[in-house]
Amino acid sequence: MAKFISLGENCIVGAQIERRFGASGGYFNYIITPSDGLLMMLAGDLTPPAKTSLSVGVWDTVDSVIDLSTGIYYHHEFEFPLKKYSDGRRQIPFSYIEEGYESYQQKYNYLAERFLTLMRSEEHKVLVRRAISGEPADLELMKNIDQLLRDLGGRNYDLVCAHDSDLLPLRSTLGDFSYFRVEDEDHAITWRMNDASWDRLFDYYVGPTDSPKDFTRPKRLHQAENDMETPAV
Repeated sequence: MAKFISLGENCIVGAQIERRFGASGGYFNYIITPSDGLLMMLAGDLTPPAKTSLSVGVWDTVDSVIDLSTGIYYHHEFEFPLKKYSDGRRQIPFSYIEEGYESYQQKYNYLAERFLTLMRSEEHKVLVRRAISGEPADLELMKNIDQLLRDLGGRNYDLVCAHDSDLLPLRSTLGDFSYFRVEDEDHAITWRMNDASWDRLFDYYVGPTDSPKDFTRPKRLHQAENDMETPAV
């Protein structure tokens, strides 16, 4: 069965993978990754930022630790013990970065090693990048992500864009990549977006019973350039 891996944008991808398949412990599951930040992290072998690069910013109206060098928010790190402002919003004192950095660094070094080991394995992976709401990821971005994954030694994977734009049909192929529309109809209730929409994406690769399924994947040109098996087209 294919192994699904989040390439982020926000927490929705990781949450949906864990809803369907259980805990996955992915590097990008619960961080907020702008496109440029994702490219920078992949180019840097996913090395966690230095402590001096971290600061306290605001994301989605609450305090969140940001890496100033990449624009990535570590939205679920450095938040304990829980503190709140008078209006109830989460508060992260700057001292939490100093106090929590060592454990944060250990965690993301481990997740980076796990990500790289999996990417270099022969196991079939499906990497999902969520586009910013309203826009499908542009083809150039997907090409850049793909190139960096190859530079990291990535093998036997499919790269997928999940988006909520009506500019593309429910499923489409652009270049070497698949695009799946995931509607946002229950976002306000669950924040995970629409489970049924995400299940359409998952079912395409593993089937509704989580079993392997025959399907036609976009051609992976780079796989024919080395000793990897060339998938059906």
